[in-house]
Amino acid sequence: MGYTGDPYPEMTGHGFRQLASTGLYEMQFSEDVIEIQLAHLKQSSVKKRYDLSAHLAERQMMMNQWANHLDDLRAGKAMSFELLTPDEVKKEMDSRNEQATDIALHDKDILIKSLQAQGVSPELIHQLTIQLA
Repeated sequence: MGYTGDPYPEMTGHGFRQLASTGLYEMQFSEDVIEIQLAHLKQSSVKKRYDLSAHLAERQMMMNQWANHLDDLRAGKAMSFELLTPDEVKKEMDSRNEQATDIALHDKDILIKSLQAQGVSPELIHQLTIQLA
């Protein structure tokens, strides 16, 4: 993206956050996921400031797609932000939901294996898997 200026770069850290926010909204990600990723929290409690695990799978997928978008821009590829038809929106959302489900199932498997390795009782792990279902 090559932001340079004389004598200082013209782009600021906050400018990159604004650029990401705009781009992610144009890529039609959920408002909740975008705002949590940017740490724009509705509540100002300490817990909310430090516990950013909400929507982790969706945030991971979103940031991966954002990184791919930036790579495409660097390579000179343009992205169209034209409005999608209702059928295209449904297809895209179904695809994103499927990816999020795959990530969540993978994360669940990793959690269970980690708990087993730590010696957590099988009964407790079973109760946890029921709650995670």
